[in-house]
Amino acid sequence: MASVVSERYAQALYEAAGGLEQAREAGRALAQVSALIGQNPDYLTLLSSPAIAQADRQQAVRAAFAGRVPGIVCNFLLLLIEKRRITQLQAIAQAYEGLVRRAASICQATVVTAVPMEAALLERLRDKLTCLTGLQIELVNEIDPTVLGGACVRWGSRQIDGTIRSSLRALAAELCPAEGRR
Repeated sequence: MASVVSERYAQALYEAAGGLEQAREAGRALAQVSALIGQNPDYLTLLSSPAIAQADRQQAVRAAFAGRVPGIVCNFLLLLIEKRRITQLQAIAQAYEGLVRRAASICQATVVTAVPMEAALLERLRDKLTCLTGLQIELVNEIDPTVLGGACVRWGSRQIDGTIRSSLRALAAELCPAEGRR
């Protein structure tokens, strides 16, 4: 979950990006940089070390990313070094991705099933969720062998639980109301 600080930095970058297409481009670059730095913890240590002059840390970023990522992203990385927030880059990138998704009316949904769903069934479910939410849905199928059957769909803060387990719990609560309150 993103912190207030990472959300504010993400919001500032989003607003500076201008339009949605520029925000998407910046988001792709930010995600790539975040993944690259995440895979190289020594580089993150270098960029966040107070023992190394800020100008030298910023020069390391310029050497690595100038001309390879949009200027706004490179400048943003320099700002993160200046404000000593470079260690929060991954959280900022995640918060930024959420902002871009919301602006593009995209919602990621997860359907949990015992076995992988067929592509046609996933497509039908995506269409139903799109009608229900009014948003473009990116659907991910997670496999959980503990699910006896059926499916549980989650998006945002909502959930539709159509698993056999939940049906059995509801039935048990209906048949034995005193047992259901424990």
